[in-house]
Amino acid sequence: MKRFKLIVALAVVSVFGLQTSLAQSARDSRPDKKEWLAKMRKVKHEFITKELQLTDAQKSDFFEIYDRSESAKRKIESDVRKREKAIMQKGDAATDADLDSLIADQFSLEERLSAIDRSSLPQLRKVLTRRQLARLKHAERKFNRKLMEQRAGANCATPAKPSQK
Repeated sequence: MKRFKLIVALAVVSVFGLQTSLAQSARDSRPDKKEWLAKMRKVKHEFITKELQLTDAQKSDFFEIYDRSESAKRKIESDVRKREKAIMQKGDAATDADLDSLIADQFSLEERLSAIDRSSLPQLRKVLTRRQLARLKHAERKFNRKLMEQRAGANCATPAKPSQK
């Protein structure tokens, strides 16, 4: 009986050790966030370059302005998410003032992001043609849509089509 208990205990410990090892391995195999962001930035640059038909002369100036505004927007979004997380972690201890402040930040986020876009517009007008500038937001939406479609395709199977009789 003691031997049986020992074998069961060793089996349980082995299973937990294997789970921990697999979890660590999965974490280690995920790409580093900075590395992933750099890759996505490069892919997005290539996509926008193609969609807007940027010349070599335009690329450098455009992406300097574009990346600066994207970085500022990511910072604002990150700050709001951090505040959101901190207040949500408080749970019922969050005061009405905390919640009101968070709600104001959440609902003004789009305005703040739009203000960054508007502030970079004069600089972009110096680099892009009107036609290119008019296609920029469409190109960004198209890129994001393609990215979501690829991610959805990687994470879930396509639903089966209903059979037609």
